[in-house]
Amino acid sequence: MRLDRPVGTLLLLWPTLAALCMAAGALPSWSLLLIFTLGTFAMRSAGCVINDYADRDVDGHVKRTKQRPLATGAIPPRHALWLFAGLVAFAGVLVLFLNRETQLLAIGGLGLAILYPFMKRWTHLPQVVLGGAFSWGIPMAWSAQQASVPSEAWLMFVASLLWIVAYDTEYAMVDRDDDVKIGVKSTAILFGDLDRLMIGILQVGAWLGFLLLGIELGYQHLYYVGLGLMTLLFSYQHWLIRHRQRDGCFEAFRSNSWVGVCLLTGTRLELLVSAWIGDWITRPLRWLVLLMVIATVVVVLLRYAFDTGAIFLQESVMYLHGLFFMLALGFGVAEDSHVRVDILYSRLPTRRQHLINLIGHWVFLLPVAVLIFTTSLPYVSASWRVLEGSSEVGGIPGVFLLKTLLPISAVLLILQGIASSARLIRQLMDSRP
Repeated sequence: MRLDRPVGTLLLLWPTLAALCMAAGALPSWSLLLIFTLGTFAMRSAGCVINDYADRDVDGHVKRTKQRPLATGAIPPRHALWLFAGLVAFAGVLVLFLNRETQLLAIGGLGLAILYPFMKRWTHLPQVVLGGAFSWGIPMAWSAQQASVPSEAWLMFVASLLWIVAYDTEYAMVDRDDDVKIGVKSTAILFGDLDRLMIGILQVGAWLGFLLLGIELGYQHLYYVGLGLMTLLFSYQHWLIRHRQRDGCFEAFRSNSWVGVCLLTGTRLELLVSAWIGDWITRPLRWLVLLMVIATVVVVLLRYAFDTGAIFLQESVMYLHGLFFMLALGFGVAEDSHVRVDILYSRLPTRRQHLINLIGHWVFLLPVAVLIFTTSLPYVSASWRVLEGSSEVGGIPGVFLLKTLLPISAVLLILQGIASSARLIRQLMDSRP
């Protein structure tokens, strides 16, 4: 049952919970969360049992699996079948609390779970069957939430399947030498020297699938941060498997649990943030404008009515202007309220305007934002090292804190640029002739 190795359960659980959240458009009911969590544990455990039963005669010849109970004879095969039946029965009881559409889908999931262990004897593509089995919770989650399986669910299913084939190929690379000797087939053997390239292609396909899914669902914010972190994890995996060593390949496989965390967390935060991000940004900006106006009025009165001044207030006006500008950059892009030198733009069709905006995002906005972020880091770091304050007597003491807003504003602009790009791509797709 692999109770001491929960990675497989987590790899199955994270995308299933993400699908539940996507289908609900919010946090799903606690009853559905409980049913799918327990069902994931039961079916993954059942899959391990039937897999060990099918491999009981070959596991003894593989370094990683030779100590499994069925391989050593510590447990009779019939006991494994009884345990498998019990776990499937438990999962079946859970399915009874779901709608009829989901119950019918569950039958297909059971068939894939039983079929997978035997596929490695017939084809070099058992990882594809595993991908289908592990991804089957996705259409089930959508069906349980909406009583139907829309196109978004199948798009997520395909993206998940590609991701699973990639990480199970990494897993198969651990046993490849032993599998060749005993005649067990896998994608790791099929791909041969092209294994790393094929894993990369599969990961790119999965990432693009998840990207299109976010666009289809109208996501605009933190979901894409999760995809960005996913990219870093995929890159880290390629560094781990660069020498094709057993330990490195196994560690690359294990790190995919964090890929699932990125998918689920990005989805959940997207759904949380989208409801109130506008107020979260605009309210502080309103107060900043008010403070800036009050400070400006006070400075003018002191200077022209009382012939005096206050360095602290004068610097406050300057920094409040900068603070307002930096924090408002991303919001201006989100509201499409940034300054535009318009000669022909307003006369163009809407679809062409969207295309121009998208090109502008990727050719100008995002590169400039990345440039601001990278070049401001040494500047801000130097300010923090000396806890820089004003060079004027009586000036603002915490200048280093204000300078920190430079990279922060660049990050906000990058995130908003990515989110706006996703929205523009969706608008372009919706406006196709």
